[in-house]
Amino acid sequence: MTNNLDKSFKISVDILRENSKSFYKAFKMLDEEKFLAVAALYGFFRTIDDITDESTELNREDSLKKINLLRDDLLKISEGKDPRNTYPWWDAYEATIKAYQIDSQAFLMQIEGQKMDLDFREPESIDDLITYSSLVAGSVGRAMLPIIIKNKEDLGRPDLLTACENLGIAMQITNILRDVGEDLRERDRVYLPKNLLAKYGLDKENLIAFNEGKRDGEDYKAFINFWEDLARLSESYYDSFNDYLKYIDEDSRLPVYTASLIYRAIMDEIRQASYDCFSKRQFVSNTKKVLLIKKAKAYVKNL
Repeated sequence: MTNNLDKSFKISVDILRENSKSFYKAFKMLDEEKFLAVAALYGFFRTIDDITDESTELNREDSLKKINLLRDDLLKISEGKDPRNTYPWWDAYEATIKAYQIDSQAFLMQIEGQKMDLDFREPESIDDLITYSSLVAGSVGRAMLPIIIKNKEDLGRPDLLTACENLGIAMQITNILRDVGEDLRERDRVYLPKNLLAKYGLDKENLIAFNEGKRDGEDYKAFINFWEDLARLSESYYDSFNDYLKYIDEDSRLPVYTASLIYRAIMDEIRQASYDCFSKRQFVSNTKKVLLIKKAKAYVKNL
């Protein structure tokens, strides 16, 4: 590994550690080569997500140019051309794409999803939410598949690819359930399906009131029922992935399953906080993460 490439991987690891403690803790259990590969992919996904999150009406065109530049550079990899971007994680990312023969589809999906955020529209239905979640998070599971599965025959299985995408969808819905207040305050966005909110007699104005601390009465009880409805959907996607864990490389099962348990546990933290996904971001403590790792080890051992 050249000095520049070594430095690029180190920066990728730093980005992962600083931005996702849960992912870092889980995937640090991979062997070093796979862990570095996961970190390198994370650099791409984190950067493009940050570009979108920092976008405003004033700088939307600049954000779109940055995303399109990443797309152009991604397509240059197979042509052996040099990128035009200057991201310090790029060398590690490109080396990983080539080493694990990861096709561009997952990253193009991610780009499409991020462009949806640039021109944000509240999802009308659960189908809209699943489509969005598949693009921005299912794509991550799709990209990681060649890293965590060596068996080339299994890599070609559509159902296994769908299972990995489903884990990403589950995690994205968990994120949305966790960040209802944050998305409202910082981005004036609601990622919750309008028709499901309406089913419980709720709309954006109710969410704004909850965000302002008015969390009592029948409306908030309705929100709890709504929240649990969407949580059950997320849990169904976690469950659908678990059936395919046995096809993942033995050395990758524990990190992947641990990541899914930690993320799934975020919803339990919100429940224990009386469904307060408004005043602050709920998280899983290090103590509970240790317990979840033990639980994951027991489960994986019996596969």
